[in-house]
Amino acid sequence: MVDRFASRFGQDGLVRLPDQKPSTDKSGLIAVVSLLVTCVSVILAQFQRQQQARFWALLGVGALTLLIGLYRPLISGVRALWRNRLNASVVNKNRPELRRLSREAGVFFDTSISRNDTLQGILQELGQRQSNLILGSRIPNAGIFHEHWLYLDTRIRGNRSSVAGFHDDAEELFSLVRSYTTFSVLPAFDVFASEFREVLTDNEKSKMNAFQQQYVNFLGSYIAFLNRLNEEFRGLPEFKTGIAKPSPL
Repeated sequence: MVDRFASRFGQDGLVRLPDQKPSTDKSGLIAVVSLLVTCVSVILAQFQRQQQARFWALLGVGALTLLIGLYRPLISGVRALWRNRLNASVVNKNRPELRRLSREAGVFFDTSISRNDTLQGILQELGQRQSNLILGSRIPNAGIFHEHWLYLDTRIRGNRSSVAGFHDDAEELFSLVRSYTTFSVLPAFDVFASEFREVLTDNEKSKMNAFQQQYVNFLGSYIAFLNRLNEEFRGLPEFKTGIAKPSPL
């Protein structure tokens, strides 16, 4: 009966449906893959956190190293600024005093003929009365000190704001006073005093001792001034205040 209804094209002409295979359940594989992705994500996240912590640790170490390297220069710079400001205040406060002391020093170096209260004036009067007295020739001409003082006093009276300039001027003035003391005052009162002490009149001796007292007072004032500057200045060389003082006749 089958052959009867068979197509003349044979069995190849029949429409055949594909064979139906049993379906496989993939839900377990998906779960495994999902778990694996989750584990990898956790590991990567943990690695990133570790790397971030390491980055910040290295950054902190670098910043600390930089801070340590800059600490000394930074502190030194701050201290230098503080010293400069403090020293500038010291200069402004003491500049009038230095000008006053410079004017007082100029009196001792004065070479005016009309002045008979200076050492050179007294010795000139004494030389006119005692022509054989050669003390005047053993003492340098006061004009040497006076010319130096004129140049220095001009600088001191100027409006110099430099701390170093003020310090140098005060030191130079004291150096000039020390030279005058060593080469002029001490020879008259100590070294060669025995050669003319007996020929002095009471008036001349009084003038000499008055000069000595005035000069010693000036030296005391100037030394006290320099000692005060040594205490007030910061980071500057100290003034050397050692000096011999003349004794009265």
